[in-house]
Amino acid sequence: MRINVDKVYVGEEILFGNQLVIWEVSLQDFDLTSLHHELQTMSWIGNQPQGELRLSMGYPIPDQIHSFKNEFESLKDDILDQLFITGSEYIKPIWYRSLEYYKNNAKMPSNIYKDLPGFSMHPHIDNGHTMFQLLINLTENVTGTSFHNPSTFKTATCTSEPVYKATGEQGKGIIFVNTPNSAHSITDITKDRYVIYSSIKF
Repeated sequence: MRINVDKVYVGEEILFGNQLVIWEVSLQDFDLTSLHHELQTMSWIGNQPQGELRLSMGYPIPDQIHSFKNEFESLKDDILDQLFITGSEYIKPIWYRSLEYYKNNAKMPSNIYKDLPGFSMHPHIDNGHTMFQLLINLTENVTGTSFHNPSTFKTATCTSEPVYKATGEQGKGIIFVNTPNSAHSITDITKDRYVIYSSIKF
């Protein structure tokens, strides 16, 4: 299993010295269809901070799902290598230490979510302890994450015209630098959506 950087998107607007930077990525060397039965039949639980329509894995977690999650988290150092190779000039203004420091000290916990029809999250910026957010579609999903103009996101809604919208294609996803310029949301969920969501953080 590996994560491949396919393309780098850089927004035009600069806010507090930062730009919106998104790596479009794909999951390679793993057949996601092998997880579909477990995703659809395993136990799911609610009560997420993001709302009752976002479910997380219940127990027991199927062995295949557990192994996939562990292998995915082991990709942290390779992911950091690729991000710094393809976009260090966008990372350094806010995350200025060496690549080796982040490899040695940052963690990459992950969660697998099932979002039910009607789920949405209003435009927001993530916790300051987070360096990067990573999301991969585990199934063919209807929609992806939207990113908003950083100057107006506080008055935006989920239906505001985004400056960038990620794909919902199975096996594809995004990584973005967490800065004041990375306001994002999710909406238009019309069928069950399965994603793996990770943060590289302290």
